Amino acid sequence: MPDRSWQIQRCDKEAGWIRTGWKTTTFTEQIVRTQMEVRVSFNNGDATSYRVKIISEIKGKNTPGAQGYTKYDRVLNSFTPLIDELQTSVAKGNKQQ
Repeated sequence: MPDRSWQIQRCDKEAGWIRTGWKTTTFTEQIVRTQMEVRVSFNNGDATSYRVKIISEIKGKNTPGAQGYTKYDRVLNSFTPLIDELQTSVAKGNKQQ
């Protein structure tokens, strides 16, 4: 079952996007933080499309503060159920419109 505890950090209704707060995962030597951004587009006034972006950053476990994070071009396996659910539920909903 996908983790449903994402907290909305920022929302701009007029621009059509929502951003979650960071979820952190600690490993032996590193910390990875992951954030999700959802953009909603309205095409021709009635068709809706969603674009989901998953952002990951990584730093050494002993690196102090949030400034030590760098872009991490991978998504942790623990987010696979979330991605699967988005691909089936949201994509399926978009095809029905």
